[in-house]
Amino acid sequence: MNKILNIFILFVQIGITLITMIAIYMIFAISDFRGGFDGIIGIAVFQPIMAIVFSLITVFACGLMGLPIRINKKLNEWWRTKFYVSIILTFIGLLFCIMSFLPNLVQQVEYEIDGIMEIVTIPNIFFAISGWFLIAFGILHSFPPYKLQQKITYWLNRKFRSKNNNIVSDRIKT
Repeated sequence: MNKILNIFILFVQIGITLITMIAIYMIFAISDFRGGFDGIIGIAVFQPIMAIVFSLITVFACGLMGLPIRINKKLNEWWRTKFYVSIILTFIGLLFCIMSFLPNLVQQVEYEIDGIMEIVTIPNIFFAISGWFLIAFGILHSFPPYKLQQKITYWLNRKFRSKNNNIVSDRIKT
């Protein structure tokens, strides 16, 4: 029963992380929108595809980095009992992403398109990338509190045992 619950929790964690990271990517993409027909096509078609790709890569990388949390029993129990650590990581990541847009931290980049030099302000790369990975890691490795998980496991075990007992008793009767 524990394995089924762990797999279910893993899929929920991956789903929530993917949705959150796609939304954050699209916020960054919209902040870079400059208008025009090609910009609208980019925001509507290409940026969502890139959001999905980058989010999948991020979830995979954060999953690999957090693999010891899932494999090592002592570390897993510590992480689950100290569930607030992942909440703090996510909060710090959100703060970093917000800080990357602050006027005194944004960066100016020069680039050339069709022979015309343009200067563009972009979010601070350090804070944006650090925040991105902290949010992904925090959400991907956030577990329900250990006591809540034990209660759910106990309830599921009781529920499935009673169903199995009824099935066995029905077979005996017929």
